[in-house]
Amino acid sequence: MTRKATTTACKLAACLVLALAPVGMVLAATKHASAPRPPAATPATADVPTGPAQISGATADELRRLVDEHALSELRRTANGSYAASLLFDADHLVYYVVLSHDAEYWRVIKSDVVADAERVYRTFAQQTEQLAQTDIDTVRLEAGRKYGEKLLNLNQQRLAKLQEDAQHRQQQATQVAAMQQQAKAQATALSSDLRSTRSQLEQVQQNIRTLEAQQADPLLNLPEAPAPTTSPAPVTTPEPARQP
Repeated sequence: MTRKATTTACKLAACLVLALAPVGMVLAATKHASAPRPPAATPATADVPTGPAQISGATADELRRLVDEHALSELRRTANGSYAASLLFDADHLVYYVVLSHDAEYWRVIKSDVVADAERVYRTFAQQTEQLAQTDIDTVRLEAGRKYGEKLLNLNQQRLAKLQEDAQHRQQQATQVAAMQQQAKAQATALSSDLRSTRSQLEQVQQNIRTLEAQQADPLLNLPEAPAPTTSPAPVTTPEPARQP
């Protein structure tokens, strides 16, 4: 049997074991049974990046093609805010893809056929999503607090305007009531003066009535007194003039 046939048979055997055993066991069996492979394509930049990193264009394009073909299975996924870390598995080639993405755009893509390396890079990316998303999470919370504060401010401004309107209305009513009370007091003063005058007139009329009633009830005939005689003045005599001889 040739070396190429031996390699093919070993890979087929590994695929059969994949259906019956955990991934770790499959990778262990494949590593011992298959022919020597090229070194794993794990980049040396698997350390935690501090921001958007330049990805390998070939690896990213390869990953996009496999995703579009539905050729990958997502084994793990961690999402924090708009950042996500994914561990994808290509069962046809026993290859892992570890992805760090932001808003569904690939930032970093790591390809490896060693499960331990893939898991290590995935954990690194998962931790990094938590760090990177903290700013977004704080922004979301602050934005929510700002909107809530604006909502409370709007509600309190409406309440203040309503209270001010009610206070102005009450002030207008108080002014009208004070004017009405002042007018009523003036009318009451005038009525009180009229009442005193009416009472005085009533008392005078009642006194006259009592006097007339008393006169009518008296049985004596009270004649009016005769007028006193008037004395005529003595006539004035004028002396006659003396006669001359």
